[in-house]
Amino acid sequence: MVEAANLWNQSANPTYHLRSPAQISSFYEGLALVWPGVVSVTRWLSVPDQSDLPEVDQYCGVGRKQ
Repeated sequence: MVEAANLWNQSANPTYHLRSPAQISSFYEGLALVWPGVVSVTRWLSVPDQSDLPEVDQYCGVGRKQ
């Protein structure tokens, strides 16, 4: 994944920035992070009949103003 991002960034605009879940969580500073927090996009709103969805390396979260 890192090598793919490096190749993309050599010729693309906008560039691609890999971030860890901890780095993404920092964007929510000052907000109330909604459950389940910063997780894989396939795990954020789990639907019972779709529990077999794979976990992917894309993360999301929702924050509310306090």
